Amino acid sequence: MDNVGDYQFFGAAYSNVSGFQTANGGDVGAFDVNYGLAISDINFEAEALITDTGVGGINNSSSVSPKNIAGVPFFGSVRPSANLIYDGFLGSGGVVASWSTQLSYTATVFNKRLIPYVDYSQILQNTDNYSYQYGAGFRYNIFYGSWIGLDYTNINSSSTHFNERQNYISLDYTLYL
Repeated sequence: MDNVGDYQFFGAAYSNVSGFQTANGGDVGAFDVNYGLAISDINFEAEALITDTGVGGINNSSSVSPKNIAGVPFFGSVRPSANLIYDGFLGSGGVVASWSTQLSYTATVFNKRLIPYVDYSQILQNTDNYSYQYGAGFRYNIFYGSWIGLDYTNINSSSTHFNERQNYISLDYTLYL
């Protein structure tokens, strides 16, 4: 790292609870590794996670959905439809793995920061239960503590008997107080 502000990091962790449960109701843990690199105005981040045993549903710590619907704890506002979830999405009893990567660049436009990015992520249990998404977007620093952004996300998901594709375009404004 030759310049001030350049950095890299590596992290690894294990948690004995993940929001998933086994088919018999036992806890499912997860191993996680992540890496980040920032050189000049380019930032790269990658993360991977794998459960330590097979997944058959979610555990009782999740208040997001009924007891035996798997996958819901790992999705925020963009998530699989009910049809996909009720078809056993990520609930077949196999190990669940996921990974994601993001690349961004910080440019200066009119003396303000503009950050375009691309990302890709995937979660899978087997050839019938998986989801992957890719996206691109940007954030622009309008004034101190205020950002506007535009994002596009494409999500492809599959369970044993159901496939779906979702596309999202979002415009957001963030004000840090």
